[in-house]
Amino acid sequence: MQRALLQFSNPKNYNLVYGNLVSIIQGNFKLDSISLINLEGEVKFYYDRDMSSQNLRTVQEESWFQDTIEGSGRAFILPPHQNIYTDKEEEVVSVCRAIIDPYNDKIAGVLKIDQDISTFMRIFDSVDRSEGEINLVYDETGRLFYMNESMLPQNAEKLFQLTEKKGGWQDNWMYNNQKFIIAEGQSSNNGYKVVSLTPEQDVKEQARFIRIINTWTAIILTALCIGIALMISTTINKPIKKLKDSMVEFREGNLGIQVEVNRN
Repeated sequence: MQRALLQFSNPKNYNLVYGNLVSIIQGNFKLDSISLINLEGEVKFYYDRDMSSQNLRTVQEESWFQDTIEGSGRAFILPPHQNIYTDKEEEVVSVCRAIIDPYNDKIAGVLKIDQDISTFMRIFDSVDRSEGEINLVYDETGRLFYMNESMLPQNAEKLFQLTEKKGGWQDNWMYNNQKFIIAEGQSSNNGYKVVSLTPEQDVKEQARFIRIINTWTAIILTALCIGIALMISTTINKPIKKLKDSMVEFREGNLGIQVEVNRN
C-alpha cells in the first residue's frame, strides 16, 4: 500500500495499482468503497461501488485521520459518518489504518475501507433472532443507527440510558404494553453497543420447555439405569440360583445331578 501511494504519481503503474485496489471492493460485496490518503490528508485514490464522484476536500483536520496516524498501524473502526471528500450522502462505517513502510518504519498514509449503512443493515437483518426479538445498535456516543423494528427516538434514548446505568441482563422493561427482558453487549474494538429486547413471555416459555426436556431426560436416564441394573442382577443371580438348587439336591442324595456351566 505504501508503494501504491507512490506509484500513483507514475502513469505506467497507475492502471496496475488501480486494478488491485478496485478488485478489493469488487471481490467482496460486503464492502462498498476504498480510499488511499497521504499524510497531508489528500485523497489520492477513491473508488466507490456506486461510482460516486470525489471532490477536492482534505481530511487532515478530521479527528479519525489524526487518530489513525497516531495509531501507527493499528486498525480503527469508525461509527457511521459521511465521507466529506465525496458527493455521496449515505453514511458509511469504516475501517482505517496507517500504512507503514516496511523498509524504514515510517508512515506513508492511510488506507480507508467503507461499508454503506444500507449494506450494514442488510447484513444485520440476516442474523438469526427469536420471534418478537428487537435489536438496536448504538455507536459509542449513544446514537442509534440500526434497529429491526420501529421505535420512537425518546424510547430508544431511554433504553440506552438504562443500559448505561446497568450492565448485562436487566429487569423487565415495558414497551408497547409488553414486558421485555433486556440484554446488552458492547464491542471493545469499535464501541458499538448491541441491545436485545426479548419478550418476557417468550423467555418463560423457553425456560418451561427446557425444564420439560430436562425432566423427561432425567426420567429416561433413570429408567435406563434401572433396566441395566436389573439386567446385570439377573445375569449374575441366575447361575448362582442354579448352583444353589443343585447343591440342595446333592445334599438330599441325588448324586447324579449336573450343573451346566455357560462360559460365554
